[in-house]
Amino acid sequence: MSNAMIVARRELGAMFRSPLAYVFLVLFVVVIQIFFVLAVFTTNQADLRPFLQLLPWGVVVFASLITMRSWAEERQENTYEMLLTFPMRTWELVVAKFLASFLFVALAIALTFTLPLMLFVLGRPDPGEIAAGYLGGLLLAAAWCAAGAFFSCLSRSQLLAAVLSIIGGMLVLFAGTDIVRARLDPFWGLGLGTLINSMFGAWVHCEGFQRGVVGLGDVLFFVAWTAIFLHLTTLFLSLRRRADSGPTVAAAMALGLACAALASRLVYQEQFVRADLTQDRLYTLSEGTLEILKQTKVPVQVKLYISPQDWMPSGYKELEREITDRLSEMRDQSKGRLRYSVLHLDVGNLVDAPVDEEEQDDTGDELSLTGEKKEKTDEDKKKAKAAAEAKKKSIERRLAAKGVRPFPTQTFEVTETSTKYIYSAIGIAYLERDEELIPQIDERRLPELEYQMANIVAKAIRERPPKIALVTGKKPIDPQMEQIYRRMGQQIPDPYSKLEQFLRAEKYDVEHANLSAHQPMPEDCDALVVVGVSHLDERQKWEIARALREGRPTLLALQRFEWESGIVRGGYTLSLEQTDTGLEDVLAADGLAVSDRPLMDENHVTLYVPNNKARSVFDQSMPLPSPAHVLVKHGSMNAESPLTQRLSSLLYLWGASVTMDAARMRAADLKATVLFSSSDKAWEIPGGARNAVQADLEPAGHQVRSFPLAVQVEGQFANPFEGKSRPAWPPKLEFSPDGRPMPAPPDRAESPIVPSRGKLILTGCAIGFSDSLLGARGLGNAMFLLNCVDSLVLDENLLRVRSKQPTDRAFDKPSDAAAIFWTLTP
Repeated sequence: MSNAMIVARRELGAMFRSPLAYVFLVLFVVVIQIFFVLAVFTTNQADLRPFLQLLPWGVVVFASLITMRSWAEERQENTYEMLLTFPMRTWELVVAKFLASFLFVALAIALTFTLPLMLFVLGRPDPGEIAAGYLGGLLLAAAWCAAGAFFSCLSRSQLLAAVLSIIGGMLVLFAGTDIVRARLDPFWGLGLGTLINSMFGAWVHCEGFQRGVVGLGDVLFFVAWTAIFLHLTTLFLSLRRRADSGPTVAAAMALGLACAALASRLVYQEQFVRADLTQDRLYTLSEGTLEILKQTKVPVQVKLYISPQDWMPSGYKELEREITDRLSEMRDQSKGRLRYSVLHLDVGNLVDAPVDEEEQDDTGDELSLTGEKKEKTDEDKKKAKAAAEAKKKSIERRLAAKGVRPFPTQTFEVTETSTKYIYSAIGIAYLERDEELIPQIDERRLPELEYQMANIVAKAIRERPPKIALVTGKKPIDPQMEQIYRRMGQQIPDPYSKLEQFLRAEKYDVEHANLSAHQPMPEDCDALVVVGVSHLDERQKWEIARALREGRPTLLALQRFEWESGIVRGGYTLSLEQTDTGLEDVLAADGLAVSDRPLMDENHVTLYVPNNKARSVFDQSMPLPSPAHVLVKHGSMNAESPLTQRLSSLLYLWGASVTMDAARMRAADLKATVLFSSSDKAWEIPGGARNAVQADLEPAGHQVRSFPLAVQVEGQFANPFEGKSRPAWPPKLEFSPDGRPMPAPPDRAESPIVPSRGKLILTGCAIGFSDSLLGARGLGNAMFLLNCVDSLVLDENLLRVRSKQPTDRAFDKPSDAAAIFWTLTP
């Protein structure tokens, strides 16, 4: 091996003495970085994956250009024969030239370190993903340096060697993409694209490294191809001097390539050991899932309902394997507490059964191939009837009644696109309870699969479904308008109308209580969720205070302010409306409060307000950049709390800060944890119902600092009604859904309050959970709500599962000078 190192140093020194090598080096570093640098300041995401996806293509081209001279130059300058007479073995010469080329390419890849450095300066990239991506690039560089050397020994022309190597590398990468699989699979129905993808496709193995996962199968793929090409180069150089070596060399090359393709096929199909290097452990089973499965009394039974692989469209060929890989990991790590089986379903069995012979014409005959009538025998009729009955009783039909149905997918058939229906669903059963279904599992929903399964199991192991008492406020409405709505049979406008449906979709039993004589506080609820209430009466406050005193987990999202905007000539006007929630005294007993001063923040978003005076369909809204549209970014959230550690940005619309009396809370032994805060560029303005002035919208003249916006408090809460009798329900006429007045029912007997330690989550913004923001894309408002409810009702294991979300990698937009500096930095 010492001989090889001597020749490798000689080759490497010759490269650095060549001006062309420096030209290639500069071009590689500049070209492969420039596209990413130009895009990163548009997205403001500290994510290196776009560069890592471009790196394999650049590595193939650069490695081909560097290795084109390895042997072709020796043959062109007639030093080839002399080199082979050196007192060393042929394989040592091959390894030496390979090492020199690989080290040079590795140096070029290392010179792109300025990209990770830039991301670490500007934001918080994932170091594990970066390390895995660079490792994948180096493995590909090794494989293609070996391939380039092989192509170089086949020709005297360096240009021809480079062209062959570049074309071969592009084909190998392209063969591993979904495009090839989708286009070639329909040919002859043999899955040609999948076969090529598994045997020669390098891209499919690069993707794992780009995600931050180092799989043994992916490493073996590149190692196998590197070894094969080095062996083929050695074999060719050893045999080429023989006169009759042509057939032998050709056979050896075919056998070597076949062995490499077979090895690729094996590592493509089998599941190997892998290391998840991502910072968030996105591709590793969560400890929370295992803790939930440990609480089961009997194994959880999981059934995968899926179409056979030969029926699947090209993009879904590997779906069954990817799902079963996850299920196998759950089964193995849970030590048998989860068992699964796969049931292949045929969409054709859902097609209506053929009509029975009674529904045909009176003759019961059918036409033969010659056009003559052919009489059916009794045996034929019995078989037809049996087939019809079997189809009616098929498992697909029985499962359809339970909700397992196929869904449409797009499939490519050579030159056209068509729709194909497939099955892909999971059923989860525990004890004697009905099977819960996760329908329509595809590539996009695979990252959510673990949480969905853990969510179902966490609720199934309870004696009964978790019950939520939901109390929401409604925007005040004129009594006459209320009567008009009722007479027309329409729902009164409610900004939180979808909240109940949202929680029910998460398998919660939700009881909507307006805290009245007709809808009092449910006694068997597991948690209380209060959103957007205002002007609560004494009995309503007493009910909420009792829930806190008895330790019932509670979420309070209170809204004390609302802004109204108006369009005027040349701009807009803002008016501030303030309301009392009625819970100020209840919270004050524990040293808590929602500030009576509206919150402003320089970190805000622009919203579009309706322009009722618009004269054309192209002018119906107007942008409103107000600091009251507070945007809470990931950096302002508690990274230690499972409620917020994986949240993206939150829109804290028209909110207020949460204040805490530390001395009073300490005396009451209440523990408070701030969940998220405003930025350090926030300020408060005077409250009250009034019009906003320009001074309110500017930080000048105000105390600018960070304010807590959501807190979690644990301990024994006080009872502000201590020593007082329970207030009676106020006399108020209520109406049934059909608009008829309802007489007040008798008040239920009062039971003594049993104090117990509890948990309260308090935030000064309720509009964040309104219909308009709950389903908004790119915001974490819905995720924060679910985290809060799960934390109140269930244990935090489910939060640990849901927290396996990619961390928000967004960073603040840098200055123009910083952007120019990093753009020009090679």
